[in-house]
Amino acid sequence: MLNILKTIKFLYSHPLTKGRGFAVLVKFFSWQFSNLFFDSKIIFSWVNESKLIMRKGETSITGNYYNGLMEYEDMMFLLHAIKKENVFIDVGAKAGVYSILASQVVGSRSIAFEPINETFERLIDNI
Repeated sequence: MLNILKTIKFLYSHPLTKGRGFAVLVKFFSWQFSNLFFDSKIIFSWVNESKLIMRKGETSITGNYYNGLMEYEDMMFLLHAIKKENVFIDVGAKAGVYSILASQVVGSRSIAFEPINETFERLIDNI
């Protein structure tokens, strides 16, 4: 119960949630409820027409589904610091969220490394 309350607080106080907190909470509870009964996945539009595939247990993706940019400060830094002519190297890429921001949104070249086979498959799906 404490984890759910911490998650709700994070979602509601996120910088991109202002004015739409209730809608974010509806997304959160809808996704959580659907995962009780179904092993579902969702492909959703993200930043600048990029897309992400969200599955049960992927907090690095679900936070982006709920709020737009889950790690707001870090992601905004990346979006402002990297240039199209740069090469972005993503070590421990997980599902490739930062690689997608660098490549799809900014237009730079990305090299993503993910050593865990199951997570690597999710990276391949997303890119």
